[in-house]
This record gives sequence, structure tokens and C-alpha cells, in this order.
Amino acid sequence: MARQDVELSLRALRLGAQGPLARAHVERLREALSAPWMEGAMAGRILAALSTADVAARWEAPPLRVGETWLLVGDPARQRGEVLRWRATGASSVAAFSAEGEDALARAWLGLTATLAEAHRTLPVDLTPGGFEVPGLAQTERIDGASLGVAACLGWLSRALGTPPPESVAASAMVRSDGSLGPVTMLPEKVAALGVSAPRVTHLLVARGQSFDEKLPETVTVVRCATLAEAIARAGFALDALPERTIEAQVALVEQFRVENSRQHGVERWRALSAEAWSVGRALLRDPWERVHAAQALTWAALFALHAGDDVAARELVQSIEAPDDPMVRLWKAVVGAAVKIDRDLFDEAVADMDAALGEAHRLGEVHRWIEGHARGTRGRALLHGGRHAEAWTALDETVRWFHDQRMPWEAARTANGAATCLRLTGHAAEALMVVNRALVDLATSAKGRAVSVKTSDYLRLERGRCLLAIGRPAEALESFERVLGTQSRDHDYPRLGALRGTVVAHRRLGQAVDAARGLDRCRAVALACPVGSVLGRVAAMATAEALVDDDQAGFQRALDAWARHRGECDEAAMRTALEREVY
Repeated sequence: MARQDVELSLRALRLGAQGPLARAHVERLREALSAPWMEGAMAGRILAALSTADVAARWEAPPLRVGETWLLVGDPARQRGEVLRWRATGASSVAAFSAEGEDALARAWLGLTATLAEAHRTLPVDLTPGGFEVPGLAQTERIDGASLGVAACLGWLSRALGTPPPESVAASAMVRSDGSLGPVTMLPEKVAALGVSAPRVTHLLVARGQSFDEKLPETVTVVRCATLAEAIARAGFALDALPERTIEAQVALVEQFRVENSRQHGVERWRALSAEAWSVGRALLRDPWERVHAAQALTWAALFALHAGDDVAARELVQSIEAPDDPMVRLWKAVVGAAVKIDRDLFDEAVADMDAALGEAHRLGEVHRWIEGHARGTRGRALLHGGRHAEAWTALDETVRWFHDQRMPWEAARTANGAATCLRLTGHAAEALMVVNRALVDLATSAKGRAVSVKTSDYLRLERGRCLLAIGRPAEALESFERVLGTQSRDHDYPRLGALRGTVVAHRRLGQAVDAARGLDRCRAVALACPVGSVLGRVAAMATAEALVDDDQAGFQRALDAWARHRGECDEAAMRTALEREVY
């Protein structure tokens, strides 16, 4: 039962409902009193309404369950606070969060993993952020703001330890990705609501920099904490029961991240890997002997965030890296940083960064020579996305030959994919198809046993399908796209998303309007679900422009909201131009 149902019954009784209808509302309110989400303020209103209708009604606050904490929220419009019970679950989120709320949860998770790693602990391998349920929250209500950070972390820790949080502790503070705490707004209003809704709370955890002048209730003691580690200790959680992770184990994970980067993962797995790499990097930073490994781990964290389509997080993580005087770390940081700039359309800056970084490539040892190849390829990709196709072709073709000279043909195949895209965009789709087919053969014969071949082959099949579309062979293109779609992943994983877009175009050109419409709706769903302006969101929104070009007016109109979300005004000329320049 949601709060909106309770509000309806309260209103009905207040307006004088009689007979069977009144009895039905009374029964609903009595049932609500026993709901696990019930808090003191709402219970008081229900008891007041039942005072004449049901003198036997009683209420006692239910104990907090595992994963459940107090959620303090503020309502700026009405200048009042509210306290709810919310619960961390391992399933998809039942509660709806604003974009700011989602960002706050993502940073809080990074802050929690970093805090635990610094204590040489980690979460159980099967524990994921999951979502939150707020059964008392109406389905139409969204949770906003950054103040939920510490409360979310305590809920996650409660799940990890299998122990309910103490009922006497509530928290309202932002958690940054490094585990430090930040102040929140409307704290006096929230505290006032706390005294009514959760009278058992005696201690409120806030950030050390939090300030407010209002007098607090005598029953509540404010505990200021600078870090999440302090807040966890003040909440009474002991971390000894969590799995231990030694410095040596952290270093071993840094070596494993390169292997993971070569594998094919979905968005959620890339996000999990980014969080793990971030926590490892933060832990190793505390050891002066492991600062090189720390920088490597933090760089992997940024790259994995980029793989997940979260270019905003990737940019923030790159900026947090202080690369020591190690050529491997400095060059790899530059590669990841340039990749972030490509996704932000800063193509000339990315090229300049790579030109500067490649000047240090001669300092790399043999074991890290592959990074030079990635730097060369990233430079070529920046030229490609920037529309400098002739220069891009030269750079990418030279990089393919460089990889072959270094006896790394599996890496050459990935770069050949970019070279083929260059050819296709300059009107040489038949030659591009030959490059892709040759790369697929090389990959199959020279990269056996290497995880990178799986991911690279999907990118090559995606480009193969695009080449086939360009030379008027949609049936074969559809087959190539569907091989990519056969991968065990979701629509907002790339290159699956690109293949999905390709199938929409292929279906249209084959006269299969129903299948095309179904695929376009899936692209639209991805665009509307992704953060505004994100790479994957922009890619999915491009399906709208393709509907325009293919004269699918019904599909174009249906997907305009996806374009508007990520691209702004729906100007037809601009849409056609964007599609002509698009590389993804």
C-alpha cells in the first residue's frame, strides 16, 4: 500500500464518508498501521482519524530490517522535511530517483568501495548496488538531491553484514567518490520531521562542514563526520566480518584489469569493474610503495566508466589521477583522457594530447608496448570523429601495420575497424568491406584464445553490416547485425546498440515496416533511459534522424522526444548533417 492510498482514505473520512465505504477506509488505515514502512508522522495522522471510528487502533514503530535506514528528504516548495524508511535491495530499484539522485547514489557507491578498500576490506562478491524500495512512497514521486549518500551506504553495509542498522542513528550527508562527506540543504526541516516520524533516533550523522543556526531538539545529538569511514564507525558497524583484501591482492587485481578490458561485458559489469578499479586505486594510494599501481588502477577505472557509456564519470575519474613519473601510466592516462575528449567532441584537443604523449612512447618497456599502439589508434580515432578523414585513414592504416610489425595482429584488427569506417564515410564502402572481411579472417586465425577477439569481432561485424547497407545489400547487413545482437547483453550495451540501429535501417529497406518500428522503439527506450547528452543516449537518438532520412514519418514523429533529450532542437537540416558526420 502506497502513501497516496492512505491519503485518499484519510481524505474520505475527513469528508464524512459513511456506511460500507467508511468501513472499507477504516480497514485500509488499520492495515496501513502494520505496514513495515510506516513512520510516526503518518501513524499519528491515522490514529487521529481512527479515534472515533476504531478506539482499539494502536501503533508501535516496527524495527529496522536488514538494509533499511532512515531517509531524510526536504520539500523546498513547502519548506518542510520528511522522514521515510527506505531499504537497499539486490533487485532493480522500486523507488524512482531524479538524475541528481542517481548521480548521488553512484558517487556514494564509489565512496563506499573506496572506504572499505582503504580499510583492507571489500564487499561480498555477490553484493551489487541494486536498487531501493520505499513502499510508502507514491509511484509518481521521485527522490531528489545528494543528501541520501550516507543513508544509502549504511543500507548497503547492512545488507553486506546481514545486520540491521541501529534504530537510534539517522544520517543526512553527501558522499563523494573519495569517501569524504559534503553538506546538504534543508537540514533543520529534516531534523524537525525526524522528531515526529522517528522518535527513537537520538543521533544524526552529518558532514563536518554542515552548518545551521536553528536550535535542535534536545533528544537529537548531531555527530559531525569528515569521512564515510567515521560515519560507519559512529553508526556502530564493525567491518571485521567483511572479506579481507590485502595490498598484495589489490596489486594482483591491477594486473587483472587488463584482462577484463579485453573481454566483452555489458554496461552493468563495466560499471562494477570501474568501481572495483577505483576502490583498488584509492587503497593503493595510501601505500607510498604502490603509487604506480594506484595510478594504473585509477586509469582503468576511468576507462571502464567510458566503456559503460558514462563519459561524465570517466572525465571526473581521469581528473583525479596524479600520474607518477612512469611512462606507462602517463601514456595510458593520456589515452583514456583523449578517449573522453572524443566523446565530448573535443577532437582537436584529443589529437594534440596524443601527439604530446607519443613523444614519451620510446620510454616504454617491451611489456607495455601495446599502449603505444592504443595511443596511435586513439589519435587516428580522434581524427576520424573530427571529420579529418584523409589524415585519419593514414594514421589508422599506419597503426594497423605497426601492430603487425609488433606481432599483435589481434590489436591490428580493432584498428582496422576504424580504417574501414574511414573508407565507408568517404564513399569507398566496397573497399571498406574488404578491409573488414580481411580483419575478421586475421582475427579468427591469429587471436585464438584471446578474449579481445570476441569484443573486436562484434565491432567488425557491426562495421561490416554498415558497409553492406552502404552498397545496397540490406539482407546480408541484417544477418551481420543480428550476429552482434545474439551476444548476451542488453540494448544499451555497445556495440549491440549500434547493431540494433542497423537492423532498423535494414528492415526498412527490406520493406519490413513492423520489425523496423519495433527496433526503433527499442532505440527510443534506450535514448530516454540514458543520462542527457551521454554517448549511448546520443547514439540511440540518431535512430530518429535515420527515420527521417528513410522517410519513416511515423517513426520519426514517435522518436522526436529521444532526439530532443540528447540533441536539443529538432531542426531537420541539422539532423541530416549530424547523421552524415556520425561515426558510431
